[in-house]
Amino acid sequence: MTESISTTPKVSVCVITYNHVRYLRTCLQSIVDQETDFSFEIIVGEDCSTDGTQGVLQEFEERYPNIIRPKNQFVGARGERNFPQLLDAAFETLDLPQYSQLKFPSRMPT
Repeated sequence: MTESISTTPKVSVCVITYNHVRYLRTCLQSIVDQETDFSFEIIVGEDCSTDGTQGVLQEFEERYPNIIRPKNQFVGARGERNFPQLLDAAFETLDLPQYSQLKFPSRMPT
C-alpha cells in the first residue's frame, strides 16, 4: 500500500461523487490499497452530497492526507462540468503551462 506521495504525484486518479455514501469507501480504499512504485493522488469531486458522502471523504482525507485531495466546490456542477474541473486540478498539480492551451471538445465524436 502506498502510504504517502512525493510533492508531485506521477498519477492523478479522478473520482466524481454525489450521494454515493454506499460506494465511496470501497472505491477509495481499493485505489489507496494499490501497490505501486510511483506516487499518486486521488482527486475527489464531491458535489454537495446530502447522504453522508462528505463524511466518508473527510475520513479518508484524515487517514491519507498525502493522497486524498477533495474538491468540494462544485455545487450543482453535474458530471459534464465536474470532471473537467477535476482534470484542471490534476494538471494544476503537474504545472504544465501548455495545458492552458488544450481544448476539450464539448462532445466526443460519434
